This record gives sequence, C-alpha cells and structure tokens, in this order.
Amino acid sequence: MVRRIRTVDCTICGSELEALLLESRLIKEHLPEYNIMQRRLRNFPFVKITMREDFPRIFVAWEIESD
Repeated sequence: MVRRIRTVDCTICGSELEALLLESRLIKEHLPEYNIMQRRLRNFPFVKITMREDFPRIFVAWEIESD
C-alpha cells in the first residue's frame, strides 16, 4: 500500500468536528480502497420519530427525509 502513495496533503482544521466532517466528505468523494467503514454508513437504519402528531410514533427508516 505504501508504494501506491503519490502525494500527501495536510489540511488544518479549526476543530475536531470540522476534521471529522472533512474526512467523511473526502472518503465519500474519493472512495478509497482501504477505508470502507464510512462508505457503508448508508446501509444502517435510522430511528424516526414523528413530532407533528398528537401521539408521536417511533419506527425504523432507511433514508433521511426532510419531513
């Protein structure tokens, strides 16, 4: 793997959160062969809570919706 490295870029971030968000975006953009954990995030379910009902419901959702 080391033989395949062409360049190394360094980006200074203002906080750890900013660094994690940048890392996540770059992994999704470049789809690296050896770092696949964050690419599989789409396969996990989300918990959805309906807030606009008299009695909120909780259920599993596979996509994030803007409702």
